[in-house]
Amino acid sequence: MAFVKIDGLRKSFGTLAAVDGVSLSVSQGETMALLGPSGCGKTTILRCLAGLETPEAGYIEIAGKVVYDSARRINLMPEERGLGVVFQSYAVWPHMTVAENVGFPLKVRGVRDRAERVKRILELVGLGDGSAKLATDLSGGQQQRVALARALVHEPRLVLFDEPMSNLDAQLREHMRMEVKLLQQRLAFTAIYVTHDQSEAFALAETVVLMNRGRIEALGPPREIASTPRSEFAARFLGFNVLEGVFHGHVPDGSRHVEIMLPDGTIVRGARADSALVPAAGRPALLCVRREHVQLSTPKPAANSEPAGIAGAIRAASFLGLQEEYVVDVGGQQLRVIHPAMGYSAGTTVTVTLAPERCILLHGTRSDAALQGPHQRTGDR
Repeated sequence: MAFVKIDGLRKSFGTLAAVDGVSLSVSQGETMALLGPSGCGKTTILRCLAGLETPEAGYIEIAGKVVYDSARRINLMPEERGLGVVFQSYAVWPHMTVAENVGFPLKVRGVRDRAERVKRILELVGLGDGSAKLATDLSGGQQQRVALARALVHEPRLVLFDEPMSNLDAQLREHMRMEVKLLQQRLAFTAIYVTHDQSEAFALAETVVLMNRGRIEALGPPREIASTPRSEFAARFLGFNVLEGVFHGHVPDGSRHVEIMLPDGTIVRGARADSALVPAAGRPALLCVRREHVQLSTPKPAANSEPAGIAGAIRAASFLGLQEEYVVDVGGQQLRVIHPAMGYSAGTTVTVTLAPERCILLHGTRSDAALQGPHQRTGDR
């Protein structure tokens, strides 16, 4: 049975549909991440859950309790929903000590053993020695711990995180990410985590929901979402290279591999997706491959039994330390490549190798005319 249930949720701002008929369910003890670019609706969903925004339509149930139902005109106040919320801004009160900040939710609830519970949660987040300090005297990472402790001190069964680490530096963000994961495992609360950072979503969540323009673009386990995009938006957002061409057909050897033809006539081979994703022959197609899965080498004659690879040219190179990032021109299109440091510079001619099993075929969205190239023959359609 779902611990959190959202059904047909709609919320607009003027003519903009920020959330457009979203339905979701979250199991008890699960962490779900709402992932997507700015303006995709993920924060609006979170604010509707918290009671900070009022939807136009839909249904929200938390722990078996209906907190919003447009049909029955139910809309509980935020304090009646029993949630913990960690905001993007730390939202600490500057005139209060750390202990007073953390204990405030207990104070408004009239809890008597506040001191003991505040002490326990501060020790849990690593601030046991700083309870008497003013919250604004702490570093950014410590203030985020205060916000986290304040959200957890009244022992909510559901905690909402609204991009809580976006203001932290990269190293501290990684550290806090692990702290949150350990706390969630220890305290067994259900969590919904909003972020535009893929690494945070994949590291923290059992289920990832990819949002686009107020709707769900993809939903599933992190490894599935990260490795198998089901749409062009998902592929581009998740950092895949996308080569545009036309579907050329199946490889004759009977394998699961398929081919697309780029506008200049270059043939690229990829793994066959399920039948729902495979376009008809001659129709626009996309071949998606991660930057890390593109292999570069210097051109050399290939043996008859070996694939020759694809001719490419380095357009830009950036040194990243142990690796380098390249922009490579392939058939008039650009690939971004993360590769062990090879010392290639702009203008270098290279051979690009794409392992078919690392490539994913999707339907294209451009018109046939835009994809026609000088080498495409009528017989290939």
